[in-house]
Formats: sequence, C-alpha cells, structure tokens
Amino acid sequence: MVICLFEGIGVDLMLLDGWFWLWFLFLIFTCLCAGAVLMVNNRCRADRIHEKKRLKLERDIMAKKMSLSYAQKSWMLSAHILFIVAWFGGILCMFGLLITSLSANHNNELYVIYMNINLLDDVYVKYPALGALITGLLLSVLTNWGLTRYYWIIVKEVLTLGTIGFGIFYMNQWLDQVTAATSNGDFDTLQLSDIKHLLIGNLANLIALATMVILSYVKPWGRRKNAKKNRKK
Repeated sequence: MVICLFEGIGVDLMLLDGWFWLWFLFLIFTCLCAGAVLMVNNRCRADRIHEKKRLKLERDIMAKKMSLSYAQKSWMLSAHILFIVAWFGGILCMFGLLITSLSANHNNELYVIYMNINLLDDVYVKYPALGALITGLLLSVLTNWGLTRYYWIIVKEVLTLGTIGFGIFYMNQWLDQVTAATSNGDFDTLQLSDIKHLLIGNLANLIALATMVILSYVKPWGRRKNAKKNRKK
C-alpha cells in the first residue's frame, strides 16, 4: 500500500531506498562519533580524578616526611622558647646598663659598662636572635602553622626580621661608636645623644620582643581568608 502510495505520487523507489540508507549510515556514524566523544570525555575525567588523587597522595607523603613528630616538635618548641628567653634577657640587661651609663662620672666607669654591653650583645643577643629565627621558621614550615596562614605569625616574622635588621644596621653601629669613644678616653667628647640613640633603640627592641611573646600566647586574628579557602579545597 505504501509502495503504491509512493508510486502514485511519482517518487522513485530506488531513489527513496538510496536516501534511506544514506540517512541510516549518517545516523550510525553520528552515534559512533557521539559514543567516541563520551568515551574520550569519561577517560579524560577518570585521568583527571586519578591525577588529583595521585597529587593529593604525594602531598600527604611529603607532608608526613616534612612534618615533625610530637617529641620533635616539643624539643624544637623548647629550644625556640629558650632562645627567646635568652634574647629578651640579654636586651633587658643591656637596657639596665644603658640607663646606668647615663649617670657615669668618668671614662673608666663608662668603658667598663660598655664592655659589658658588648659582651651581652655578642653572647645573649646575636646568637639567641639567630637561633630564635631558625627554630621559628622550622616550626612554621614543618608543622600545620605555616609561614603565612595566620596573621599573628606574619606579624611575628616581620617583628623578628625587623628587630634583627635594626640591630645589625643601626644598633651595632651606635654601640661601636660609643665603645670606641670610651676606649680612647674621649669621655668629654662623647655626646649624650649617642647614648640616647642606643637607649631608645634598645627600648624599641624590648617592646618588639614583648609583643612577639604576647602574640605567641594569645594568637589573635585567626587564619587568613585565602588560607581558609585553600584548606577547604
């Protein structure tokens, strides 16, 4: 009946049969292409998931290798606290001697005071400051604290580096000038402003160290926003 209908409207059955097979082959080709695309997409997605798992596993392994055990962390923290105490104590003793030097009556007294200040600076300030910096960086890198995850840690790092830099480029220079003047017997030419520079600089170091101790105990401000997002990811 259908054939008669097509013949009635003048459609060539051979032509119709050719178009049918052409569309049929096109449909099969389209399905094969779509299937191939889906397979490639699924394979790529599986590869991405596998790569993410591999990277996460590598990060976890590296974190375990770089992390400190509880005992190691306790020893490192104890060393860090001891260095901070020695550093703070050395600067506090220097501050007391600097105040004493303001009332010195002759050159020999001033010379002895500044020899002791130099000794404190060499033994209880320089090396403890370096030890506190190294142990602090190790505690940040080898634990979950990180170097830039928390605001209070960033402030401590800035204060530590600023205090050490201020001591190297300014405090040492002022101390050498005053010590050289007292060793040469130039008590009369020694200016009071040189001693005041040392006194003010030493007081600034004390305030910075006291701030670092308070920040270590209080831990204010919490985690940085970017660090929170990265941790969620």
